[in-house]
Amino acid sequence: MTKKDLDNKIIETLKSETSTQREKQKAYSELYSNYQRQIFAFLVKSTDAETAEDLKMTAFEKAYEKIGNFDSSKASFYTWLYQIAYNVLIDHTRKAKFEVISLDSLAKKTMEDNSGMEFQLKSKTQNPEDIMTSDEKVKKILDAIEELDGDTKKIAKLRFIDGLSFKEITEELGMKEGSSTARVRSKRARAILEEKLLN
Repeated sequence: MTKKDLDNKIIETLKSETSTQREKQKAYSELYSNYQRQIFAFLVKSTDAETAEDLKMTAFEKAYEKIGNFDSSKASFYTWLYQIAYNVLIDHTRKAKFEVISLDSLAKKTMEDNSGMEFQLKSKTQNPEDIMTSDEKVKKILDAIEELDGDTKKIAKLRFIDGLSFKEITEELGMKEGSSTARVRSKRARAILEEKLLN
């Protein structure tokens, strides 16, 4: 059974009207355990650790509330959860009168070998139109990653969403070939994503 299949099985428990509260709590805990590290890693790139922790909890709470809207035929649970976390970050940023910037590096083919999809904060307000544009770019990138195959998709997520180093990717995926192989595959994934984004 694939990770996606396992996620969907857990989600069915959460959606089912026949599931007990205890079963739902266990299912939620499993999803939280599986993805809390990745979501925190994404959020902490844009803020301090304490705020990232708060935003992470908000994202999971919203995911739990909206779990009935999740459609596995349109996206993986992680992609869906990542989008929620991004929206939580946007809301927080708007309220704090900060600006979320990034993704242009990927869309404009300026991604450096040692950079992930970083979301950096600048001290001026972003207008709603710019926020919508950034949100659309995120969705476009997530959709492009979902279209990748097998290991290429896994590496793209770990590299460009989670921001892991090549060594960390090697360890995460148990790649015996070493970090050099992770680097080559990452560049291949980046090239495919850039092509998809520019078409």
